[in-house]
Amino acid sequence: MEQPGLYKKRQEGDTMKRISSVGDYPVPLFYPISTRYYRSGQITAETQVLQAAVNEIKAFPLGFYEAAIIDRLAINITVVAGAGGVARLGIYADNGSLYPGTLLVDAGELTMETLGVRELTLSTPIFLAPGEHVWLAILPGVAAAMVTAVDYASLPALFGCDSAAARGEFGWWKGQAYGALPITFPWGAHTTKSSFVCARIS
Repeated sequence: MEQPGLYKKRQEGDTMKRISSVGDYPVPLFYPISTRYYRSGQITAETQVLQAAVNEIKAFPLGFYEAAIIDRLAINITVVAGAGGVARLGIYADNGSLYPGTLLVDAGELTMETLGVRELTLSTPIFLAPGEHVWLAILPGVAAAMVTAVDYASLPALFGCDSAAARGEFGWWKGQAYGALPITFPWGAHTTKSSFVCARIS
């Protein structure tokens, strides 16, 4: 499945970026609790260990029932990458058609050569109004690691299935050379069955 739609503008506050309304899309919403972490789309307690493939940018939607401020992004490394394994994390605004659009923040680079939680503090916290959503993004490079994730067993089938025999799809992925996150999420992405990135609420 490929992406629909057109882009929507975003608004910026003085100290944090505010996300413009994107309509009533069926993105799972959570109740924000200060200092808690939320993995986009996770609707059960179950997690898996999946490979974060290099040179693929992936994005997963996250929203809340109440106003929330995201101040950190994180992943958990369960099997380390080879020499030089890294990843960049960031947040994209929605383009108005349930697809990531403009980059709101590139949180920076983290190493995937060590076990455990790796997290990045946002230089500009992201404010979400009730019911609004953004896209948590990851772009691994150099060497792949295994990370804590959720897949089709713990995600809603937001984009349906390829067939009656297929598993549900939730996010977007696209081939992308490693480097700074693109200012606009690449056009022509495909749906994916897994979600990797967590956001912390301040």
